[in-house]
Amino acid sequence: MKNKILLYISLLFIVTINSCKKLNPFEGVNLVVNNEFFKSPILIELTNANANSIILPSNVIFKLSGPGKDLLLDDIGGKNYKIIGNALSLVLTNGSTPSENNPVVFTLSVSAPGFLETAQTFTIVDTEPKKFEVKLVNLTEPPKGVACKEVVVPVSGGQITVESEKLKVAELKLETGTIVSDASGKAIDSKNLNAEVVVFNASEPESMAAFPGGFIQENVTLSNGNEQAVNFVTAGFVAVNMEANGKEIKNFSKPLEVKVAVSPSIVNPETGENLKEGTRIPTWSYETETGKWKQEGEAVVSKDLNGNLIATFYASHLSYWNLDFFYRLGPKCSNYYVDIITNSNTDTYQSGYKGELYDSKGIFISSTFFDVRNKSKSTIINPRRTNMKMVVKDKTGKTIGSTAVFDPCAVKNVPIDITVSSPLKSVETEINFSAICQNQSIVLKPSAWIYLLDPTGSTSQYFYMSAGKANIKVTEDLNYIVYMYYDNKLLGGNVKFNRNGSVAIPYGSDGIEATTSFNASKDIITYKAIYKVANCK
Repeated sequence: MKNKILLYISLLFIVTINSCKKLNPFEGVNLVVNNEFFKSPILIELTNANANSIILPSNVIFKLSGPGKDLLLDDIGGKNYKIIGNALSLVLTNGSTPSENNPVVFTLSVSAPGFLETAQTFTIVDTEPKKFEVKLVNLTEPPKGVACKEVVVPVSGGQITVESEKLKVAELKLETGTIVSDASGKAIDSKNLNAEVVVFNASEPESMAAFPGGFIQENVTLSNGNEQAVNFVTAGFVAVNMEANGKEIKNFSKPLEVKVAVSPSIVNPETGENLKEGTRIPTWSYETETGKWKQEGEAVVSKDLNGNLIATFYASHLSYWNLDFFYRLGPKCSNYYVDIITNSNTDTYQSGYKGELYDSKGIFISSTFFDVRNKSKSTIINPRRTNMKMVVKDKTGKTIGSTAVFDPCAVKNVPIDITVSSPLKSVETEINFSAICQNQSIVLKPSAWIYLLDPTGSTSQYFYMSAGKANIKVTEDLNYIVYMYYDNKLLGGNVKFNRNGSVAIPYGSDGIEATTSFNASKDIITYKAIYKVANCK
C-alpha cells in the first residue's frame, strides 16, 4: 500500500513540474494523470443551422488563429487538435490568466463538404468551463430564410438568379468582356465558371442565427481603415463562391453587379426610418480565415418592376457580402458576458428553446440556446448598450417569458421568469467515472466534457465532469447514449436511468462499463463508470 501511495504522489509531482508529461490508457501511453491542472475547459460544437436536419458536418477542415492561439491546448495538454464527432475540446495553458481586462481571444475557421465555410471568434474571460456552438449552413438543406443555388454560367455576360419560394431574392451579373483571376491576380482562362450563391433573409430568425460570428463584432475595419467594435443591424447577406478550371476566383476585371431583395421592415438605426427608395446601406466583405469584416462601400435601395425593394452594389472581388447598418459599441465595461438566470417550473434539461435579445427599439441583436432549468444560466455577449431585453421562445415560436429592460454594463445577472408547458419529470444522477490501469495500481479520475444523447433529441445535454465527477438531472426510462470527449476520442456507453433499476452497457469499441445504484433516502441514482486499461506505461 505504501508503494502505491508513493507511486501516485510521484506521478502527481511529475505532472506538476511538467504538465505535458502524460500517461494515456486509451492507447497504452500518454494519458494526463490529472488534467485539472489545465484552465478554462472549452467545447466548441459544430451544428447544422437547420434544426430540423439530421445532417451534421463531417470531414471538417479547421484552423485556429488570433492573438490567443498559442495559449490553446487539446484536452490532455498537447497541440494535437482534432474535431471528434462534431466537437472540438480545448483547454488553456497553465500560464494563461483570462479575465475581463486580459481576455484570451481566438478564432476558429471551419469548412466541411456540403456546408458553407464560416468562422467565429471566441473570448475567454475566466477559468470556468465554456461550451460554444458554431452553426453551419448545409447547402442542400438550409435553414428557413436561406436560399442556395449552384450553377454554371459564362464568364463574359453570365447572369445568376436565386429564388426562394418562387420569389427572386438575388441576382448577379457579370459584364460582357469580364476577365476573372485568382487570389494572386493571375488571370484564369475559361469560358465558364461554377458559382455557389447563398442568400440570407434578414427577416427570418433562423437565417440570422446562422450569421457568421454573430452581429456583435469587436474588430471590424471601417472605410477609413480604423478598427471599431460594432453591433450590426443587417438588411441582407449573400455568400458567393466561384471557380473556373478548378481554380478559385477572387477578382474581376469589371465589377460584379449584385442585387439583393431587402425588406421594408428593416429600420435604419441612424434615422429610425424603414428602408425605402434611395436608402444607402454600408456594404462589408468577410474574410473566412480570420472572421473579420471590412467596410467596402454602399448598396443603394430601389424598386424592381414589381415594386419590391432591392439593394444594388458592385463587387470587384469575391467574398461574403453583408449589407449592414451598425451601432458603435459603448465603452468596454466590467461585463463581457451577462448571465440570464432562470426561474422556472422544471429541473429537466430540454432542447429547442431559444433566447432572443432585442434593443429598446425592438431591433434584433442576437440569439442563443436557452436553458429552461430552474436556477440555470444562459450567457449572452454584452452589446454594451442600455435598455436590452431578452425574450424566450419555445419550439413553436411562442413567447414563454421575458426579462425586464436591463443595462448589461450595470448588472452581471438578470432574472427571468418562464413557464414550460408539460414539464418533464427528472431524477438527480451522480456521475462517477474512473479509468483503471490493469497493469498498475492506479486509478485515474479524468476531467472531460460529457454528452448525454437522448435519441429523441428533447433532453440531450452537455456538461463538464471535473475529476471524474458530476451531478445532473435526467429523465427516467429514456435510452441515453453517454459520450465522453477525451484525448481526441469518443468513449461511449448506453444507459436507461430508473429508480427501480437502471440498465448500462458499453457502446462502441471504446466502451464504458458502468453500474448503477439508487439511494432512496436521497432520491439519487449513481452512475459508476469504468474504462479498463490493459497497459498503462
